[in-house]
Amino acid sequence: MADPVSIMAVTSMGLSAAGAGVSMFGAARKDDATAAMYNYKAAVAQANQRVAAQNAQQAIQEGGVQAQFAGLRGAQEYGHLIGAQAASGLQLGTGSAGRVAASQRAGIQRYALAASLAVASRERESARSEPTTSPARGQ
Repeated sequence: MADPVSIMAVTSMGLSAAGAGVSMFGAARKDDATAAMYNYKAAVAQANQRVAAQNAQQAIQEGGVQAQFAGLRGAQEYGHLIGAQAASGLQLGTGSAGRVAASQRAGIQRYALAASLAVASRERESARSEPTTSPARGQ
C-alpha cells in the first residue's frame, strides 16, 4: 500500500494540473470577451464616422440650398428696386438710375453670397464637430 504522503502529493499535483487547465480556459474566454468588446467599439466608431460624414455632406447641401434662396431673395429685392424706379418715372438702365441699379444688384449679390457661405460654413463645422467616438466609451 502506498504511503499517505505519496498519495497526497500525487493528488495535489493532479489538482494543480486541473486548476491550471481551468485557469487557461478562463484566460482564453477572457481574451475572447476582450476581443469582442474591442471589435464592437471599433464597429460603433466606424458607424459614428459614417454618420458624421453624412451629416457634413448634408450640411454642405443645405448650405447650397440656402445660397439659392439667398440669391432668389436678392433677385426679388432687385426686382422691387427696378419696379420702384420705373414707377417713379425714371428711365431705367441709363444715367444715375442705371448706376444705382447696377450698384444695388452687385451689393445684393455680394450680401447673398456672403450670407450663404457663412451659413454653409457654420453648418459644416457643426457637422464636423460631432463626436465620432464610441458612446460606450464611458461605460
